[in-house]
Amino acid sequence: MHSTTLGSSQPPLYNATFVDYEQRYLSLLRTIASLQWVRESLPAHTRYYESLKNKLKNEEITKNVLESSVQQSRKTNDSTRFKELMSTKKSGASSDIVPYSDLIERLQKSNNRILDLNEQLQQAKLMHDDMLANMKELNGCCSQLRVLFDQVQLRFTSDEGKN
Repeated sequence: MHSTTLGSSQPPLYNATFVDYEQRYLSLLRTIASLQWVRESLPAHTRYYESLKNKLKNEEITKNVLESSVQQSRKTNDSTRFKELMSTKKSGASSDIVPYSDLIERLQKSNNRILDLNEQLQQAKLMHDDMLANMKELNGCCSQLRVLFDQVQLRFTSDEGKN
């Protein structure tokens, strides 16, 4: 008795191509399901990555302004002025050295923030590149799934036309 006859206790026999389609379909679905997180996470991570780039850009501008201020302060405080300032400091009068030292301290902090932001940006870029690669794989799997669907639809439409 043929296995596709009604009342048969055996499951219907599938031709090899249908099994291949089914296995390919399941494989694509598993891959798509495992990569779906990328579609949800990529926009938020992209915003984070772009904000880090903007923070770095702003910090570099701040650093350049501070460097200019330090250079300007150095020019105005030549060695004779420095001696004068040191003598006023000893006498307890207000001094211009404090703002200069503040500039130096702010410049060092800015340099440290730039180093920290560069490190964060490097990590974010690695993750962003990884997410883009996963997104490319996800889009490829979705395209393959559409092609597979079209092949199955065409196959079974042509099989129905033969019967």
